[in-house]
Amino acid sequence: VLISKQTGDPTTFTRFEEFKAAFEEQTRWLVEQTTNLNNILGRVHQDFYPTPILSALFEGPMDKRKDLIQGGALINSSGAAIIGLADVADSLSAIQKVVFEEKMPFADLLDALEKNFEGYETLQRRLMNPDKTPKYGNEDPVADANVSWLVELLDSAFGKKMNYRGGRYRVGYWTMTNHAGFGRLMQATPNGRKAHENFTSGITPVSGVTPYLTKALNSVAKQPARCLSSGIALNLKYTPESG
Repeated sequence: VLISKQTGDPTTFTRFEEFKAAFEEQTRWLVEQTTNLNNILGRVHQDFYPTPILSALFEGPMDKRKDLIQGGALINSSGAAIIGLADVADSLSAIQKVVFEEKMPFADLLDALEKNFEGYETLQRRLMNPDKTPKYGNEDPVADANVSWLVELLDSAFGKKMNYRGGRYRVGYWTMTNHAGFGRLMQATPNGRKAHENFTSGITPVSGVTPYLTKALNSVAKQPARCLSSGIALNLKYTPESG
């Protein structure tokens, strides 16, 4: 069962801007649902699970005579950890390039995703190829712009929401191991990732996008720091060249 908001049939969109508008509406709707659910859970904890020992370790609760979970701290923000940033951003870039610029029917891309690229192996290889499809981490201006747009959207959507302790939600990109678990639950994505494969961790570009460290770092550095207020994790692994 797909839980989402009705934002139109993507196969009828003629411009990438239409798709982005629908994506933004879906994103803001999902943020509304997740923050509401988190606030309900938090209020249950307020009633049944006070935190006196933890409260003693923070500035604010003693002076306010208020438990930490009731909003007693000096700063009461909540972190919203985003999972799959690079995969989603690269998927936006792939849709922009393949569907709206090169005019591949959106229905064909959806069919490829539904079939986990079985019968669409050439398309899957093309979507994974950074020389043919814009990729975050490769200093591609289109890809980097889509990441920045997504980061700013998430900061705007979460930043307007108040948590159950009276603070605001702050967005961060530190997935710990959740990118693996969440990836196992998800179907194929337009960036060429197959069903049940791991998402990319933190704010890190997808593996194999570029062999050049400076390109990856430059793409990451272009992201607006003001929108990363809950922290980031950048995981890069390089191995010595063989031979």
